[in-house]
Amino acid sequence: MSGGWQPLDVVQLSGLAETALSSAFSQIESIYSSVDMVLGAVSRGLDLPCMRGCSACCRQSVFLTPIEFLYGWDWAQKHLSHDALDDIVSRGLSLYQQHQELIEALEEASHQQRDAFSVARLLRFDCPYLGEDGACRIYPARELLGRLFGASLLEDGALYACSMIEEHLRDIPIAFPRAPQLARALQDLPLTSRRQVYPYYIHHLYHPDASSGSMPWW
Repeated sequence: MSGGWQPLDVVQLSGLAETALSSAFSQIESIYSSVDMVLGAVSRGLDLPCMRGCSACCRQSVFLTPIEFLYGWDWAQKHLSHDALDDIVSRGLSLYQQHQELIEALEEASHQQRDAFSVARLLRFDCPYLGEDGACRIYPARELLGRLFGASLLEDGALYACSMIEEHLRDIPIAFPRAPQLARALQDLPLTSRRQVYPYYIHHLYHPDASSGSMPWW
C-alpha cells in the first residue's frame, strides 16, 4: 500500500477555529501534566518495571479521541524527521489493512453507542509510533490512556496494566486511581465523544482513496 507522509493542516482537519484548537491543545497539555503528577505520586517507591524501551503497553491496541490524535500528530509534524513520519504513515496504513474488519467493527459499535470492549480486546498490534528502539516516538504527546496504563485501575478495580506489572504488584497494597474517572477529564473538550486506534486515523488521512478536506470521521 502506498501513500507517504505529507504535512497536514491540523486546524483544517479539526473543523475548529484556530483559537479554539489552540485552546483545546493547551487544555490537553494541562490535563496530561496533572495526570502525570498524580500517577507519579501514587507509583512512587513501587519500582514499577516501566522504563524506556519496555514497550509492553505499546504492543496492544491504543485508543484515543480525535482531539488527542490531532494533538499528537501536530507534535509529530513539528518534531519528527520526514523519514520517521513516512515510516509511521506506512505502518499505520499496513496495520489498518491487516486489522480492517475489527477496526471497522469498533467504529460501527461506536456509532451505534454499543459496548465495544468485546471488539477492542481482540485488537493487538504494535503502535505505529513505536520506534525500533522500543520507545514511543511521540512520548511527550502520547494519549491519555497510554499515560494511565500501568498506574491505574479499571472500573471494576482490576489493574489497568500488563502482566509484568500485575506480577510485580501481586503482594503490594496499592492505591491507584481509576482510569475511567481520569479519562473523563477530556470530555469537555471538542472532538472527544469517541475513541479509535491510530491506524484508523492514519488510514483516513493518508490512504489514496480517503477523502481530504472535510473529515466526517471526527
